[in-house]
This record gives sequence, structure tokens and C-alpha cells, in this order.
Amino acid sequence: MTPALGRQLQQTGNGAAGRGMLQPRHTGFELKTGLALTWLGTNSGTPTLERNVSCTLVRLPGAVQMVDCGEGTHRQLLALEKSMDLAEIDGIFITHLHGDHCFGVAAALAVLDRAKAAGQSDPARRRHHLYGPPGLSVSSNAAMEIDTHT
Repeated sequence: MTPALGRQLQQTGNGAAGRGMLQPRHTGFELKTGLALTWLGTNSGTPTLERNVSCTLVRLPGAVQMVDCGEGTHRQLLALEKSMDLAEIDGIFITHLHGDHCFGVAAALAVLDRAKAAGQSDPARRRHHLYGPPGLSVSSNAAMEIDTHT
């Protein structure tokens, strides 16, 4: 792990025993390309009290996207809300349809919708974009109205 990455991940609790909880926070870890990453979850399988499942926030010049959205990601977004405007998040990319990569979509979209609604009264401008493999729209459209791109 590089020193910059170590600073990006603030660990609390007994991390040596694998029980520390990674707290999402924006610390300015950025590559010269303008790419900045925040890991909101790096655990596999199921979320635990200490660690969330797959989710990475990707910041590029002019765009903020999430890659994967496992169950419990909404809690990480609420924690991140203290250091960034969640309305900046443009969309969610789902890599595949395993639960630890997509079961958090509905709850995360509810959090993101609340953030966008606070600054935008026009419902058409509050739409969310969800990108992923075929089959994703079946479950996500049942949860809430969103734009899907498969």
C-alpha cells in the first residue's frame, strides 16, 4: 500500500485483527490525470459491521461515478455526505449481477435522490443513470424510476 493510499483509508478500531472499519472520506488522493478514487467497500460476500462490500467512487474531471453498489453502500454514502455533495454523483456502473455488487442499488439511489432533490426541483433533472449487464433493469426498475443503459 502506498503512503497516499494509506492516508486515503482512515482506519478505526482494531485494524490489525481485521476488525477496523474503513471510513470513506475524501482526502485529496488524486492522480495527475485528475482521477480520484474513494473505496466505499472492499469486502466480498456480505457486508459486516466493520466492512462494506464492493463499491468504489470514481472522480474524473467533470464526472463522479460509482462502480458497483453492494448491500450497505447507502450507509457509506451517508458517512461520505459529510465531506462531499452526493448530488455530484452522476451514475452507478454495475460490473456483474452478484449480490455483493448490486444488492445496494435501490437504497443507494434513495440516498442519492434525496441529495439531488435538495438542490433541484425539476424531477427530469434528478434522474439517475444505472449502467450494467442485461438483467439489471428488471430488478432496479421495480425498485424506483431510473434510466438504465444495458
